[in-house]
Amino acid sequence: MRETLALAAAAAALAGCGAEPEARDASAPAPSSAPPAVQPWSLEGQALVRREGGALVFRLVCVGGELQAELPGVARISSEDRLTLGAGDQLAVLVVPMTGSDVGIRASGAREDAFIAALAHGAPIGASYGAQQLAFGTPAAEPRAQFLASCAAKSANR
Repeated sequence: MRETLALAAAAAALAGCGAEPEARDASAPAPSSAPPAVQPWSLEGQALVRREGGALVFRLVCVGGELQAELPGVARISSEDRLTLGAGDQLAVLVVPMTGSDVGIRASGAREDAFIAALAHGAPIGASYGAQQLAFGTPAAEPRAQFLASCAAKSANR
């Protein structure tokens, strides 16, 4: 009985051996079921933007000699009027108007050259607002370079 089961198992295993494997063109990319990665950083207009899941989480733009930041998902604190941006260890302190909606903040302040230089060297961006600490990571090289070029041009025109 054991011999019959062993022969049946061997016959079943060998039955699949006769099929030729499907030939695949070596130059063709391997099939992938994963969707392409979405780059969270982009340049929209002249603003450096970070999105997560399609939603805007951070926007930074140079307007003349100022930086303007928008963080739409951050809860406003009625007693907090300062947003601190960091590029590595270089800071830019921006003023948040005391009026506005309860959700999301906009802030503006002086364009700090050390902050811009750190950003140019690939420093990660973070923000501090009240007790909220946010880390956005390092912007991708292409949108970062485009933003910096736009910012330099606007600074030269002030």
